[in-house]
Amino acid sequence: MVVGEQNMTSSVIELCEHTLNKAVQTRSSDELQKYLEELSDASGSTADGVRHFIRGALALNAREYKSAIAEYQNARDVFGNIGYNLGKAHATSQLGIVLHMTDDYNQALDCYRSAILIFTELDQIRGVASVTGNMGLLYTHTGKFQEAMECYQRALAYNEQIGDKRYAAITTSCLGQLSVSLGNRVEAFEYYQQSLELYKEIDSKDGIAIVTGNIGIVYYESGNYPEALEHFHIAFDIGEIQGDTRSIAIVAGNLGNAYTAIRNTELAIEYYKKSIALHEVNENKKGIAHVSLGLGRVYQSMGDYQSSQHYFRQAFNLFKEIGLLDDCASSVCALASLFVVHKDIDAAERIMKELSSLEYTRPFTIIDVERMRAELLLYKGRFDEAKPIIQSAIELAGLHEYRSKQAECYGLMCRLAEGINDIDEYIENHQQYDTLAKEISGKDAAIKLAIQSKDRELRKERDEREKERMVLYSALPKSVADRLIRGTSMIADDYDNAAILFMDVVGFTSHSSQLQAHQIIELLTQIFTEFDSFCLQNKVIKVKTIGDSYMCFRGDGSHTENAISVASVAVAMARAKFTWPVGSGSTDPDPVRFRIGVASGPATAGVIGRKRLQYDVWGETVSVASHMEHTGMPGRVHANETFISALKAGQVARYQYATCGEVEIKGMGAVPTWWLEVITQD
Repeated sequence: MVVGEQNMTSSVIELCEHTLNKAVQTRSSDELQKYLEELSDASGSTADGVRHFIRGALALNAREYKSAIAEYQNARDVFGNIGYNLGKAHATSQLGIVLHMTDDYNQALDCYRSAILIFTELDQIRGVASVTGNMGLLYTHTGKFQEAMECYQRALAYNEQIGDKRYAAITTSCLGQLSVSLGNRVEAFEYYQQSLELYKEIDSKDGIAIVTGNIGIVYYESGNYPEALEHFHIAFDIGEIQGDTRSIAIVAGNLGNAYTAIRNTELAIEYYKKSIALHEVNENKKGIAHVSLGLGRVYQSMGDYQSSQHYFRQAFNLFKEIGLLDDCASSVCALASLFVVHKDIDAAERIMKELSSLEYTRPFTIIDVERMRAELLLYKGRFDEAKPIIQSAIELAGLHEYRSKQAECYGLMCRLAEGINDIDEYIENHQQYDTLAKEISGKDAAIKLAIQSKDRELRKERDEREKERMVLYSALPKSVADRLIRGTSMIADDYDNAAILFMDVVGFTSHSSQLQAHQIIELLTQIFTEFDSFCLQNKVIKVKTIGDSYMCFRGDGSHTENAISVASVAVAMARAKFTWPVGSGSTDPDPVRFRIGVASGPATAGVIGRKRLQYDVWGETVSVASHMEHTGMPGRVHANETFISALKAGQVARYQYATCGEVEIKGMGAVPTWWLEVITQD
C-alpha cells in the first residue's frame, strides 16, 4: 500500500497499483503501451513510478538496456520515497534482471538480494520465489553451481508451496540445465521429464517445446541420436505451430548438430541454414555465430574449404563484435585447424595471433588454444617447445575432468614421441590415451543405459498416472477431474444461480419390458451420447444418469448465462429424434419422447467418496427441477419462474414463455411454473 501520497484519491492509487500488477505479469509491448495510456491522466508519485516501470519494460523489450536501467532505477527511487514497498521490490527485481543481462553480475546480485528482503517482509512468496530463481540463473552464468543449485531448490519449494505450476516447471527445467553443466545427464533427464509433465498439466505449448528440446540435447550428448532427433523434431513442430521463431531457430541448430553426428550433411546444412535465417530475423548475433561454427565444421568434413572458412570467419567476427571472447577464441582454433588440414601453416599462425588481443578465461577454451599452439609447433618440428604446452593442457583437462580433451592431448603426445623416435614415451602416452578412450566409452555407455532405465521408469509412472486420469475422467466431469489431478483435495462449490435440468424417457418401463437387454443398452447409449454432446456444446456439466433419467447443470456463469446454456440443452433434447426398436409393443417404430424439467437457484456441487468417487449436485433447486420434470408433459420443457426470469433478462429472441399454473412442491407450497417454447429455429 502507498503511504506517502497526500494528494491522490484512493481510486487513482488503486488504478496505479492495479496497472503495475498487470505490467509485472506481461512481456507484451502492445499491452504495456496500453497500460501506459491508461495512466495518461493520472498524476502523483505513484503514477510517475508506474510509468517509469512500464517504460523500463518497453525499453527492455527493445533491448535498449541503458534506458531500461535508468527507468527501473527511477521507478525504484520514486516508490521508495513514497513508501510503496511492493512497487520498490518489483522495480528492484527488474533492475537486477537488466543488470544481469548486461553482465553486471555484482550489481545484479545486490538488486536480487534487496528485492528478496522486501518481498519477504511483505510476505510475498511469489516474488521471493521469482527472484530466488533469477539468482540461481546468475550463479549458473558465473559458474557458482552449488549456490545455483541451492537457489533453484528454494525457488522450487516456494512455487510448490503456492501451487504455481508454471514457475515450478521453469525452475525444474533450470535444475535440469544445471545438472547438464555439472555433467550429470541422468539427473538432468529426470528434472526435464518432471518439468515436461508440469508444462503438459498447464498446457503450456511454449514450455513443452523448450523442455522437449532440452531432453533432445541430453539424448544427443549421450549419443542416442535417434531419440535426440525425435525430440528435436517434436520441439520444432510445436514451435512452428506457435509461430515462435526464437525457439525454432535454437531447435533447428540442434537438429543441424544431430544430423552432423549421423553424417547426414545434406539435412545438417538445411537445418543450420534455417537456424541462421531465423536468428537473423530476430537479430540474434550470438545464435548466428554459434550455428556458423557448426556449419563451418560440416563443410570442413565435406572438404569444402572456402565455405568452411567463410562460416568460421563469420562466427569469429560476430563473437568478437558482441564481446564473447571465449567463443571468439574457439573460432580462431577452428580456423587454425582448418588451415593446418590444408597445410596453410602461415595462415594458421596469422589467425592464432588474434588470440593476443582476446581475454578468454574458460578452462575448456584454454585447453583448445594450447592444443592448437602445440599442434602448430609439432608441424614445424619444434618438439621441445610443444611438450610443456601439451603437458600443461593435460593437467588442466584432468583438473576439470575433461576426459575427451585429455585424450586428445595424449594423442598429441603420441605424435610428439613419434617425431623424436622415443618408443617408450610413445607407449606410455598411448596407454594413457587408450585408458581414457575406454573410460569415456564405458562412461558414455553407462550414462546411456542409465538414461534408458530412467526413461523406462518415468514412462511407467506416466502410464500409471494416465490410467488414473482415465479412471477419473470416466467417473467425473472433465473439469472436475482436472481439478483433482492438479491437487485440489476437496471439490465443494457453492453456486448462487445454478441452472439444473432433469430428463426422463416417457414410457420407458412399458417399452423396455418388451425389449432384449442389448436393445435397451444400445438405445440408451445412443440417447445419452447425443445428450452428452448437447452439454459439451453449451458448457453444461453432465452430473449423472439413473436408469433412463439424465441430470445436468451449469453454475459457473452469470444467472442468465447459466439459464441460456441449460435452455439450449433442454430444447435440443426435446427435439431429438429417436425411435423405439421393433418388438417394444408396436409394429411401427414409435418415437421416443422426453419429459424435461429445469429450474434456477442456489445449489451446491462436489465430489463425494474416497475410493469410488461421485460428482453430485444438491439443494432446493435440484428438488424443484426434479419436480418440474415429474409434473411436466412429453416433448415439453417445464421451468420454474426463476429460470424464466433469467432467460427474459437475457432477451433471448428465440424463446416464448407460456404460463401453466402453479405446482405444489413439498416445503415450498404452490409455485408458478412455465412452458419454455421455441419460436425461431437455430
